[in-house]
Order: sequence, then structure tokens, then C-alpha cells
Amino acid sequence: TKKGQIMIEKTDDIDEEALMMLALDAGAEDIETADEGYEISTEPADFGQVCDALKNEGYELASAEIAMIPATEVELTDATEIKKMLKMIDMFDDNEDVQAVWHNWTGEDDE
Repeated sequence: TKKGQIMIEKTDDIDEEALMMLALDAGAEDIETADEGYEISTEPADFGQVCDALKNEGYELASAEIAMIPATEVELTDATEIKKMLKMIDMFDDNEDVQAVWHNWTGEDDE
């Protein structure tokens, strides 16, 4: 599923409640708080509108992109399987015809 993902780094200046209200009013679907910052999720159609609203209020976007988000995740625990997955992803990344690589696996060495 395609989703807009916007990351804002945490600073002492940010009022978390005000950020949440602004983002939700602008069309964001969800906001998650992590140690490093705030991750805002949007529908692709609302992505630009939410980014503009945040920028207009002076928020600095650490990253903003439309990404593919898996509907389900698969956990890899076998070290050999994880190594194979990482090798395959590296091979795709090295191919100049490949623009982006997404996956639905989680594991100890997940990138």
C-alpha cells in the first residue's frame, strides 16, 4: 500500500499536541511518536497538503516521501535466510535500472 511518510525530528520547541492537531486537520491519517521524532502517515492524495501545512507553520521536515508500506510482515529469524535477504536487496540496489526496493520482512538485521 502506498502511504505518505513524513518525519519531524524531536526538539524542545515542538508542542506535540499542536503538531498532532495541525497534521490531523491538514489530512494526516496517523501520528506516531518515537525517540527520534514524529512519524506522520498520510494517504498519497493528502501528502502534499500535509507537507505544505507543516512547512507553513515552521516545522522542518527531516524526511518526506511516498513509500510502499506492507499490509503484512514476515519475520525472518534464521541467520542464513537473513543473510540471503540482505544479499538479494543489495543486488537490487546495485542494479542501475532499479529505482527503489521495498520489502515486508522484519528481523534482527532489518534495514
